[in-house]
Amino acid sequence: MQVFLVKRYSSSVRKAFVLSELYYEAINNEIYLENQLKRKLAVRDSLFDFKVMTLSTLIGKRRAQYNIFIYSSLAAVLFFNLILCCLVVVRVLLRRRLRKKHLKIVTSSEKRIQEAIERMKWNSEDFINFSIWNILYRTATSDVLCFIFFYVGFIRIVMARKKQKIEYILHSYDCFKLYLLTAYSFEDSSTIVVTDNHYQRDSYILSHSNVEFVVVQHGFVDGSLSFPNQFGVVDYLFLLDTPALDDFNKVFSVRNYYKLDHSNLITLSKQKRDAIFLASSSPYSSYEIDFLKYLKSFTKVFIIVKLHPKHIYDKNVVRSFKKLADELWSLDEYPNVHTFISFNSYLEKYYVREGINIVRLSSSEDMKYLAEKLSTYIAMNHTDKTD
Repeated sequence: MQVFLVKRYSSSVRKAFVLSELYYEAINNEIYLENQLKRKLAVRDSLFDFKVMTLSTLIGKRRAQYNIFIYSSLAAVLFFNLILCCLVVVRVLLRRRLRKKHLKIVTSSEKRIQEAIERMKWNSEDFINFSIWNILYRTATSDVLCFIFFYVGFIRIVMARKKQKIEYILHSYDCFKLYLLTAYSFEDSSTIVVTDNHYQRDSYILSHSNVEFVVVQHGFVDGSLSFPNQFGVVDYLFLLDTPALDDFNKVFSVRNYYKLDHSNLITLSKQKRDAIFLASSSPYSSYEIDFLKYLKSFTKVFIIVKLHPKHIYDKNVVRSFKKLADELWSLDEYPNVHTFISFNSYLEKYYVREGINIVRLSSSEDMKYLAEKLSTYIAMNHTDKTD
């Protein structure tokens, strides 16, 4: 019995060290992605390659507060992972394990993910959310215990680096959850994971894991990105538009693909033909607010603003949008309006198909000029604000 346990734990230890290298590669890709985003948003090079989209919006030019946030987050991540190591010991002592084969996981509750599940003729009720607690008691005791070896292996690789050690540790906030799922998948190859993340760390790891991996497109895919580590296999890819397949093939090895039916995305039940619709993106919120201020000074029009469901907004930004907009719309609602406005949102494609006027904002253009141009268009089309 003891010999069997030693062999089993030894195998799990080797697996843990292999997965630590895989996780490091995933973080390496994500730091590359953050760096590209930093260039795109034209933010300071001195910012860490960590949560660039969120922090460039919330921190702005407040360097002191930014540094406090970064180093307090670093301490929090290290402390949290230490607590998880203690949790591992407790889990091993309890010796409790839920046996459930054919584990099925979704990373979000987005409508398009549910559409993909229906298309595959799977039962949506069989799927569970991607969380630590949903996987912890389904994972073998030996694999749970070996998280300690996994994290030690990851830290060892990071400390051997000459630069960016802080960024790698900051990015390890979710390592336990991803480790558990990956370790479990090697034991149960029937595991299914459905996600709408294109090239974040979980997609990299899952594309190299022993799961049936399903990706659902949620926006643009940048085929020009040159990741330091090559992504693996996507078993099923669900596309918003088939031309995007070429870009996905530059990132993944796609085995099967389908096109989602979004012909009725813009619904007549949400018709407000007298209104304009701004699909917001948090990094550009200051431009969007300036645009709406100028527009309201030029004309009277019903304004609908939809905050990006995956972006984080400063409370002052949200307050400004509430003052300027007549309505703030929620997730998965796309009104049939007079004019659609965005910073190059993927939704633009659908509004163009419906013959709806498009205004594409750009940080290189004057917001006052764009607002005045739209107000002229509105006047020519006799659009008045309704009460």
